[in-house]
Amino acid sequence: MSVKTGNFAGLVVSDKQIECNSCAHFFVTWNKRFPFGCRAMGFMSANSPNKDVFEVEGRDCLAYKEKNLMSKDKVSPGIKTEGGRDRTIEVNVKV
Repeated sequence: MSVKTGNFAGLVVSDKQIECNSCAHFFVTWNKRFPFGCRAMGFMSANSPNKDVFEVEGRDCLAYKEKNLMSKDKVSPGIKTEGGRDRTIEVNVKV
């Protein structure tokens, strides 16, 4: 979503473009009618959540948080990188 810099009904808006796909709170739902959701705002939507927030509040989403994506070059020391296709995982299922 992109808007021009200025005042809108007393609110300050910027030309910063927010993409919900790059937000840590964004998720894809199981619901065909409402395929997109926002964990921070607690709703599901047929549109991008930021679009709905802009329509209601008149400004871009204030809960936007950049996803913490780690590149392959930067690995934290506490994270194990071993595993892959040959790893085994135990799963206990109670019926």
